[in-house]
Amino acid sequence: MALPRKRRKAADGPRLWKIWIAIPIVVLFGLVTAVATGGLIWLGLGRPKLGAVDGWDAQAQLETVRLALFVVGGIGGVVALVVAYRKQRVNEASDRRENSKLFNDRFLAACAELGNDAAAVRLAAVYALARLADDWRPERQTCIDVLCAYLRLPYVANPEGSDWKQGEREVRLSIVRIIRDHLRKTLEDPLTWQGFDFDFTTATFDDGDLSGANFSAGTVSFLGAIFSGGMVSFQGTRFSGAEVNFVAAAFVGSEVSFHKAAFSGGKVNFYKAAFATGGVDFTAAVFSGGKVGFLDAEFCGSKVSFSGVTFSGGEVSFGAKFTAGTVDFPGAKFTGSDVSFVLARFAGGEVDFERARFPDNSPAFAVLLRDPPPGVKLPDRPATTGA
Repeated sequence: MALPRKRRKAADGPRLWKIWIAIPIVVLFGLVTAVATGGLIWLGLGRPKLGAVDGWDAQAQLETVRLALFVVGGIGGVVALVVAYRKQRVNEASDRRENSKLFNDRFLAACAELGNDAAAVRLAAVYALARLADDWRPERQTCIDVLCAYLRLPYVANPEGSDWKQGEREVRLSIVRIIRDHLRKTLEDPLTWQGFDFDFTTATFDDGDLSGANFSAGTVSFLGAIFSGGMVSFQGTRFSGAEVNFVAAAFVGSEVSFHKAAFSGGKVNFYKAAFATGGVDFTAAVFSGGKVGFLDAEFCGSKVSFSGVTFSGGEVSFGAKFTAGTVDFPGAKFTGSDVSFVLARFAGGEVDFERARFPDNSPAFAVLLRDPPPGVKLPDRPATTGA
């Protein structure tokens, strides 16, 4: 594992040249203060001639001595403050170096344990990295990157496979749960992981729960990810500003749920995604902003449901290829989104728009209404959004 990048800091410790500059400045300040104080004394005594001593009785001389002592004490105080400040800076720099060394040691130890043959040790390393990410805010992204990189490693889910590892599935599911739990935290929580980048490129998911997570910013990549089995849940997940990439993702056996997911901003891209087997459920999801694209995606065997989905804003493109399987839109509401099926290709399978509601003369359905392709079920009549 690569060490976290070290950031150069302008003041990482004591600088002798700064001290040599500060001393003349302090002396000059003292001289100026002394001259100014002398001038105030001279004014206070009625601006006597410099050579005269008339009026300098014992009381006046005593006051003059007191003022002089006050000036000297002030200069000494300034010098003491400068010395104390420099000492504090030195101590702070030393503390930063010690903390940085401690964090780096923890990071290296956890990364080394991720390669251990024992699943229990790898699992402990995962939790150690998560705790380090919470403690080490400047390098939180680095810790997240390592956890995501672990998920991108080759994974054999079949116990009969030659590279199968005992307990590996539990380690991977723990990483997913840790990410989910941190993304459920609000932005006000100092331990939230919202706004950071998550790279799951080519990762294999045969289970996992990201329900209720909030991808509010940053970049989330499932580029080429494989959903090969089990249940993968994005139920109630909020995509509210992040750029989410499912480009070339393969849904080839998992039951993937986006039930009640909210897409309210940013971009979600399913370009060239393959919905081959298993099922993908968008039931009751809400698309209220941003851009969602299924351009060149292929629905070629799985069951995909957009039942009760609301498209109320933003842009949604279904320029996909429908060759097999079932894609349902029953009860879907198209009430303001710029939804397009212009580039859609219907070469097989079933696409059901029964009970879907969309405005009269909607350009999104103009082509379908004019010449319905085989396998496409449209409402008896184009229902208005208020129907």
